Amino acid sequence: MKVTGISVTLVVQALMDRQWKFARGQLDQTSALLIQIRTDDGLTGLGFAVQGLHLGEVIDGMRQVVEEHVAPIVVGRDPFDVEWIAAELTARLPGYTRTKAAVETALFDIMGKALGVPVYKLLGGKVRSSIPVIRILPIKAPADMARNAEAVVADGFRFLKIKVGTDPILDVDRVREIRRAVGSGIGLTIDANQGWTPKAAITALRRMEEFDVAIVEQPVAADDYLGLAMVKASTRALVEADESAGSLADIFRLGREGVVDAVSLKSGKLGGLLATKKAAALCQAANLRCRVGMAGASRFNAAADMHIIASTPNIDYACELAEFTRMETDPAEGLEIVNGELTVPELAGIGVTLRAGFG
Repeated sequence: MKVTGISVTLVVQALMDRQWKFARGQLDQTSALLIQIRTDDGLTGLGFAVQGLHLGEVIDGMRQVVEEHVAPIVVGRDPFDVEWIAAELTARLPGYTRTKAAVETALFDIMGKALGVPVYKLLGGKVRSSIPVIRILPIKAPADMARNAEAVVADGFRFLKIKVGTDPILDVDRVREIRRAVGSGIGLTIDANQGWTPKAAITALRRMEEFDVAIVEQPVAADDYLGLAMVKASTRALVEADESAGSLADIFRLGREGVVDAVSLKSGKLGGLLATKKAAALCQAANLRCRVGMAGASRFNAAADMHIIASTPNIDYACELAEFTRMETDPAEGLEIVNGELTVPELAGIGVTLRAGFG
């Protein structure tokens, strides 16, 4: 089997909430590339790469990278040579991790379809069939965020991630109001997206302790290892790296220096399913907890990540695979959340299909 072609289609997804805010900016829509890889056996593999402006990955550059640089590497190769292809993409194309992850996902989709098996069987087999998922709450006034939290919990979600990182005092009010609204049985994590200084983070987190926050994600700047260590030593919540964990080398350093408790693994940030599996192994060796963070707001992304989760024993908390529920449209279908949980797809390949009218 050989790859005969690769094509990209621009997909724009509008958010239901047109004022979706986090500490690094505000969104009303997302732009992404639907990547389709075709083979001489008539199979098509699908991947989905979401633009990340705050990460330096923009849609025009992503398209150019695929058409001018990825295609010459992939076309003519056996899609089962995914390790070689991933290594070549990493060596020749610094950055563009979301784009490379989508290409790799499409290759795994082809392999699964060719063998008639779901992708998790290619990643080590199944250790779990489902996992609870988190809904993310964007930054708003405390009362508005509390109302949003109530609505999400009413839909069956048992875990929430609260965006913070603007005004530490107001952030405490946000968490307080959300906890009052949803009660004690809902798991809460917070994400400052690098928005706090170490002292502000420590002050805010100490005031939040009574609200039983399980995880604080990226409380300080990504390169502030001393600040991460200070926060870790000063709070009961687990301190989790996200922007600080942008590569396997970053995760190795985090484990060696002991400055965090956990890592948010994102296939789009690390460059693919293979790298994410390797990152989980690094976390296990370093005694770091890990879970899967959001790689994109489509069922394509959620399905691909679900295969990682299904095949990785040391993922031990709810994961961020529910964000396709906040989009007005989605080019993929065949994956739904039931009672706050996602079940791993069992169809061949990544297990979701392209909705009519896309691609």
